Amino acid sequence: MSDVDRGPESEEPAPVAPAPPVPRRRSARPGLADGSPSRPGIRAVRPPAPEPVTDHAPPELLTPAPAGAGRARTLPGPRRRVGPWCFVEHLAAEERTDQSPAHDVPVHPHTGLQLVTWIFSGAIEHRTSAAPNAVVRAGELSLLTAGSGASHGLAYASGDGSRTPLRAARLAALLPPGALDLPASLEHHADLPTLAEGGVRLTVAIGTACGITSPATTHRPLVCAQLELAAGSHIALPVDPTFEHGLLVDDGAVTVDDARATVAELVVLPAGRTYVRLTAGDAPTRLLILGGPPAVDETVLWWGLAAPGHEGIATARADWAAQRTRRAHGADPNARFGRVDDGAAPATAPELAGVRLRVPGPRGPRRRD
Repeated sequence: MSDVDRGPESEEPAPVAPAPPVPRRRSARPGLADGSPSRPGIRAVRPPAPEPVTDHAPPELLTPAPAGAGRARTLPGPRRRVGPWCFVEHLAAEERTDQSPAHDVPVHPHTGLQLVTWIFSGAIEHRTSAAPNAVVRAGELSLLTAGSGASHGLAYASGDGSRTPLRAARLAALLPPGALDLPASLEHHADLPTLAEGGVRLTVAIGTACGITSPATTHRPLVCAQLELAAGSHIALPVDPTFEHGLLVDDGAVTVDDARATVAELVVLPAGRTYVRLTAGDAPTRLLILGGPPAVDETVLWWGLAAPGHEGIATARADWAAQRTRRAHGADPNARFGRVDDGAAPATAPELAGVRLRVPGPRGPRRRD
């Protein structure tokens, strides 16, 4: 993300309602900046301040489709990607009980992806073949890189034992062609860089935002950051003009230009903006910022598998089916997708017979023969 344009000299920052104090974490900057070129950051603005640049494309609002208990999915859908991000699903539970596994995700395979389960509140157990099972809590990053193959599942009922309802986002980004053969790996970061000031808090999970950079390893330019706004806040958020961006609302509501998004909706911003002006609704707002350069890779995404073409997907599916069968008879833990010991049967792959997968564009359904 880049520096914010100061805008007209007559424009003065408007005060933002104070937020509850939060601990200041490790950061490359002392706080939220005033918008000057030497201090990139977020700036409070007085509404309705005009945009200095008005020829950018308007935002696109994506409404989620139901994807299971408490799950709402915006990618893939009518639009296939936002930059390299190809999977966005919001999870919300009305209440938390240790007896309710409704949000559990059975162990399933991945190839060609980096995956994040970002926790807004509550906790969830992350189960993967790349590392021992571990509980992930709000504000922590658990980043799974599934190059040549990994197994992955989520256990809602086996979180931290708290009564806090789970709110989370499941995310996946395409690996570039040169990283498709990487072995599976998992990174966990409990202390992410954060800026907090004047009713605004930004936590950078992946990439760089407002001059601060996450320690997470990526294989192509990406950004993933949580933004929290006090009720009624108006801010100018600096963004990288080479990135497409998606703003996923977890709580409250936010308006970007004329697009107003509420819980689980995704506002998509095409590349070309140097900053984005956001207006929070009449309640505190929490959202996730995703971004990256428009993906031009010849990549097919099917189920949890990404590969350069149909043959790669078909081979991965066959390998998973064979490994799943062998598991019932004491599977080899060194098989392509490794092993997760959770006592439950792994997911069964959907049928692929009679279907020929093709590389999709950023919009429109996957084309088939």
